[in-house]
Amino acid sequence: MKKLLLIAVVVGFIAACSGKDENHNMEDNKMSGQHDMMGMKNDGVDNGVVFREARTGEVGKPVVCPVMGTKFKVKAKTQVADYKGKSYYFCCAGCPGPFKSDPEKYINKPASMPGDKSGMMKKKQGMLSGEIVDGVREINIKAFQFGFSPDTIIVKKGEKIRLKAISTDVNHGIGIKDYKIKRKLPAKQEQIIEFTADKSGEFHFHCSIYCGAGHGKMHGKMIVKE
Repeated sequence: MKKLLLIAVVVGFIAACSGKDENHNMEDNKMSGQHDMMGMKNDGVDNGVVFREARTGEVGKPVVCPVMGTKFKVKAKTQVADYKGKSYYFCCAGCPGPFKSDPEKYINKPASMPGDKSGMMKKKQGMLSGEIVDGVREINIKAFQFGFSPDTIIVKKGEKIRLKAISTDVNHGIGIKDYKIKRKLPAKQEQIIEFTADKSGEFHFHCSIYCGAGHGKMHGKMIVKE
């Protein structure tokens, strides 16, 4: 009988200890979950950058996207990054990612703000767009909701042109009526458009595929200089 009582006491003690370990594990899991939740709450902060949507008082403010260099006015849903006491506004959904990875690269990037004469001086000087690659003027152009970057392309008459066009968000298109160009730009797929700039003047281009409420605002121009 004594042996049976002793065995019962030992078994009870082991069971009690096991229960305590389970309780500890439950507490640890609970704490871990709390930390995970805290981490989720901080998802808007990365690399010292705090992301948010534009505030009411910022709507309508003329700004320049630090990634694309595009001039635009802030809207209610515009993505904003607060970094080192300053706010940076993004023209499209594809821009916050690169900024998050290396904000210093973009805040030190020269950009002409609205009213800044440096951008106008460059246009007056007639700087040509892109670069010559194997005898062809190669120009990168991005389409996004709702605009193009750059929205002005300058080339010389007689040059062979290669547009490397890509949409950074949804399906877009690019149409240059006077050059009989109409090309679909599937989202995030680069398209190569080649032609010869055989007519001088200013030629309008636009988004040729409906892409949302701001579709009608997607315009640009190609200047072909003699």
